Amino acid sequence: MDSQTVARDSRLLKMPLEVLFQISDHLTTRDYGILRLVCKHMEASLVGNFAREFFTKRQFMLTEFSLQGLVDISKSKFSRCLSHVIISPERPSLSRVPGRFMVAPSSLTASDSQAVEQNCFRSECADHLSLISTGQDVVMLAEAFGNLPSLETVEIRDFNSRSRNREGPDGEWTSFGARKFMRETGARASLEWPGRHFGSLTPDHLVYLSHVFSALLRSLGASSSRPKRLEVNLRHCGLADHAFNIPRYSESVIEPVLSSLRTLFLEPNSQLPAAYVDGDNALVPCYSFLLRKFLAKGQQLEHFRINFRGYNQDDAKDFLLWLSKTPALSTSSNRPAVSLLESPQPVEFPKLEKLDIGMVKVEPQMLLAVLRKFQKTLRAVSFHRLSLLQTDPTLAQTKVDLWSKFFDQLFRLRLNLTDMQISNVSQQGPLHVSPTVSVLFNDQHPTRAVRKWAGKDFAGACKDFKESLDITWPPEDNQQSSGNDGTDVDSGDAGSDEDSDDDSDDGN
Repeated sequence: MDSQTVARDSRLLKMPLEVLFQISDHLTTRDYGILRLVCKHMEASLVGNFAREFFTKRQFMLTEFSLQGLVDISKSKFSRCLSHVIISPERPSLSRVPGRFMVAPSSLTASDSQAVEQNCFRSECADHLSLISTGQDVVMLAEAFGNLPSLETVEIRDFNSRSRNREGPDGEWTSFGARKFMRETGARASLEWPGRHFGSLTPDHLVYLSHVFSALLRSLGASSSRPKRLEVNLRHCGLADHAFNIPRYSESVIEPVLSSLRTLFLEPNSQLPAAYVDGDNALVPCYSFLLRKFLAKGQQLEHFRINFRGYNQDDAKDFLLWLSKTPALSTSSNRPAVSLLESPQPVEFPKLEKLDIGMVKVEPQMLLAVLRKFQKTLRAVSFHRLSLLQTDPTLAQTKVDLWSKFFDQLFRLRLNLTDMQISNVSQQGPLHVSPTVSVLFNDQHPTRAVRKWAGKDFAGACKDFKESLDITWPPEDNQQSSGNDGTDVDSGDAGSDEDSDDDSDDGN
């Protein structure tokens, strides 16, 4: 019986496409693949949905097998579908050797499968080190990016999305090659986070994360690919300041990439020692020196998101103060010419339309100053896991509604906003004096306290936000409880947007 006869007589192939799609949505990935192999007619019917599900967004890691998969996809018929490439910092690493490999040789036999797995693990680690030390990772990324005409978003993330519904409630979208690595070695590619506390990494881990970020930028520049979005979404550790270093020999490659960006999401970390800059003829520590110079290259940005979970209170305040200022004319310093760094000029961001600030404790006036600077172009704001600070010690025992006052002051700025989102926010009195107070809207659950608005009546929105506030004040005998002086407003995973891919778990 020929294929035309099968197609004519098959009830499955006569089924309306909408019904076929609904049926295929309930199949596992393996069964979905089998269905596609039934015949050419079935494949032609499903290929569009298949491409959208499996080749619109893909995650990779810096191993030869994984990057070769990206290169192969870029040369296939699915190359035009791939618009979002994710690079994970997971890797084969000898610093995280599985305990079962640490056994005496006498306990193994020549045919022991554990010996085979251990040899494979050792080989993968050695190959990974050669890949990144020779720059071959940049070469392979550049080759792939150059063949992806629809590439719009490049992202770094240190977690797997748990939205692979075909594989059940615990299904994950893992990096390409991660399952192969586990089958052959019996071990997972390591993300190398030694503890649950954000930022608790060794310098080696910070250096590798910086390498991933730098390799991504250099490969984009070498390929002449110009995606509009660069996202860094990290749950375990932010980018150290040296990740933002652009040496002179890389400026011609990286700067065109940054100048073409329209959206930038960042998770910086102030764990490393500060640079000292010459500020008003005085030595001033600057933990974000290279980040500030980096941002100066992105003057076409329309959407900027920054989460301060990796910053302490003073470092975050210093950065926001810098962000709130306008560039000043350069002035000569009277300080003797020594090895001092000039303080980076504040960024202008003349086209900024949306600003997201998250995971920070900040004084209301500081936040308002930032918004005031960009009020001409700003159309949308988002505050996520942000805590307003009352710094007047004389009001430590007073229940001051900081958010109500903030919305009043926000209204008086006369911003031309058309979109505002506030999620999981709080307020706190003088540090070490008052506890953190959760701020909800109406009867929302504390873990999903999200308030959104979109429209043209910004004055009405401010009034509505203010009137819907629901502040849970602590008992009177807890007013002397000490607060946390860090900016890790919530140690759990952040989450505000309802994206299907879990991308927003650290976003605004």
